[in-house]
Amino acid sequence: LHKEYRRQRQMCIRDSGYSDAIGSPTGNIALSQRRAQAVRSYLVSRGVPAHLIHASGRGQANPVGQCDQAAKAQRISCMAPNRRVEVEVVPRSAS
Repeated sequence: LHKEYRRQRQMCIRDSGYSDAIGSPTGNIALSQRRAQAVRSYLVSRGVPAHLIHASGRGQANPVGQCDQAAKAQRISCMAPNRRVEVEVVPRSAS
């Protein structure tokens, strides 16, 4: 990602954090924002200018998996892919 940024200076980075559906929507937004901020901090530490990174928390939006298991431990494990950060390199005008 850092190499891609260096090649294409007209780009910016969209950094979206997500959570699973366990917990309150408000708490999940805050958690997903912290995830996105952690990735943003890492990218800045690797030399990407902070003003080119747009970090946002999306909470439990856009799940990549649906889990209907009755047992809590199985449900938590199944939802692991929903706890993620997606990073996109996009043209500056699209951010």
